[in-house]
Amino acid sequence: MAKNLTEIASNLAKRYPEMTNKKALSVTRYVLANIIKGVVDLEPDSRDRVVLGQLALIGLKRTQERTVRNITTGEKVTIPAGIRVIFKATDFLKKAALTKDYELPVDDEPESAPAEKPAKKDAGDSSEPAKPAAKKAPAAKAKKEEDDINPDDIPDISDL
Repeated sequence: MAKNLTEIASNLAKRYPEMTNKKALSVTRYVLANIIKGVVDLEPDSRDRVVLGQLALIGLKRTQERTVRNITTGEKVTIPAGIRVIFKATDFLKKAALTKDYELPVDDEPESAPAEKPAKKDAGDSSEPAKPAAKKAPAAKAKKEEDDINPDDIPDISDL
């Protein structure tokens, strides 16, 4: 059974009852569009990657022009140079796919975000000690209507 954006959005709306299906679909499309934008903005052959949590790493790699033989007709065909998308599944995803043993995390407070880990410092940069992450003000939880996602700002990715 293939999952499409509508089914994923429906699951999101079930998880958060205050969210309508239409709003959940907008959020799902917005997240997916930002993932695609992150991949498109990568420089091919760089070590930059888009990290999708416990799912995968996505990167880009250049391919060379090459000549191959069509096995049906035997004629030589030139394949132009291009860019290939690299998708590397994490060990967590591989294990979950093999064992079918994965449960969605259940959090009691959906508004709370996971704590961020401090960024690792380079070995050559030891001039200043690392600063602790600033705490968010309680007022940040109360979002205004203007902070909501505008469906008109979401790119059309219905072809996916």
